[in-house]
Amino acid sequence: MTTVRFIFAISILVFTVPSCQEMNILSGEVEAFYEVNMVMRLNYHFPVGGNPEIRLIREETSPAIQTNNSVFRDSVLNNDVRIEIGNIRIKDGAGAYRIMEFEQWEYREGKWVTDSETEDTTITAKTLDLVLLLDASRSLNDSNFKLLQTNAIGFVMRIFEESDSARIAVAGFSDNITHSKFYEEKDIAQIMSFINQRLPRGGRTILYEAMDSSLTLLERFSQADGRALVTFTDGRNNKWTEERFSTSEHIRNRIKQLERNTTVFYSSFIIGFLGDDGIDETILNSLTTKDGLFAVAKTQSDAAFIFQRFASIVPAIYRFIYTRNTSHTYGEPIRLKYTFRVWLL
Repeated sequence: MTTVRFIFAISILVFTVPSCQEMNILSGEVEAFYEVNMVMRLNYHFPVGGNPEIRLIREETSPAIQTNNSVFRDSVLNNDVRIEIGNIRIKDGAGAYRIMEFEQWEYREGKWVTDSETEDTTITAKTLDLVLLLDASRSLNDSNFKLLQTNAIGFVMRIFEESDSARIAVAGFSDNITHSKFYEEKDIAQIMSFINQRLPRGGRTILYEAMDSSLTLLERFSQADGRALVTFTDGRNNKWTEERFSTSEHIRNRIKQLERNTTVFYSSFIIGFLGDDGIDETILNSLTTKDGLFAVAKTQSDAAFIFQRFASIVPAIYRFIYTRNTSHTYGEPIRLKYTFRVWLL
């Protein structure tokens, strides 16, 4: 078992491990949880006759802080400027991080200072809708299928612990596809009933069409800022009803298109279980988003661990809102710095 080692340099975190795709760290190779500090650097500019704007200074920002097509919205209301960065996730080769607390700083006359009268920042978790897509095909034996149902219910319960505003729909596939509507935490009994009774047990693996159907569910029936697809499969796509679903190309292109969306944060996570027929790890990895993760489970114990880790990671998407007075900037933009205390999930 590999141990993850960390090297700290001031407040920028440097890792000596390869990416999660190379290590499959979510399968149990991370032995502990870590609290670290990270930095985000921004420049604020509000020229006379122009609009307020904020820009991420990537070279001075911790690499783990990702914005992934973030939406920068500005507004001037009641003598305040309000700028929103729509999508922030903190993630690297060790996993994703939860923001525990932060401090904001502004560079004035040669030093970093704080000033609550001039500026204010709020960072909140984004609303989340999630589709949990489960492979119920016959390659998963009865014992493993029962454990999958248990792990899926544990995943749902953990999601609601992490995000009380989340909504979850469950979809299952084998020869055909079934899916529920989106449920809130108060409807957890209905979700459990669907997992225990409505998954289409047996049959072949109609994987790509099931993923496509689940993405359509997120597009058409969700209004959430963050929308995630979490897929569990133990086999290869071996059935389709249309030519476009005979290979992974269509679904891969669709995921890339959604990932480019500038108003909604889409992510795709996949758990590949090494069942009787094996999986194509390269293809499954290609069907995740840059923000998402792919993990391989060799046993149901691995799968249980990964389900729980994913349940912590998926909701950890943040909205950053910066508010300050309407004073214009003259010459150089105002330099801002945020220091975060974060916890590895």
